[in-house]
Amino acid sequence: MNRHIGNILLEIKLPVREFDVHIADYAHVMECKSIELRGTPALQLGYDCSGGSEVTQAYVHSFIPVAEYNRGHVAPVVQLLRKGEGIAVPNGYISVSKIQPFQK
Repeated sequence: MNRHIGNILLEIKLPVREFDVHIADYAHVMECKSIELRGTPALQLGYDCSGGSEVTQAYVHSFIPVAEYNRGHVAPVVQLLRKGEGIAVPNGYISVSKIQPFQK
């Protein structure tokens, strides 16, 4: 896991009512990553990962508005949606967290 995680933890504080915030289940994507890295599916979800469309569709269908989320996902991640092109989270809402769990 350390190969995929940076050394600095960022913190995002934003007014949820002003943004289109959802919780998605990254476990769908992790299933195909498990097959790719280990040769076996970790969760036995039965996906055909060869083309990526099946798992992508499952991931997108897992989106739940943050106000309706009630701990139902295996690997929850926050997703901000925006219309058109541009930055989803303006940099004024992003800071370096005071808590840095990976610092030695």
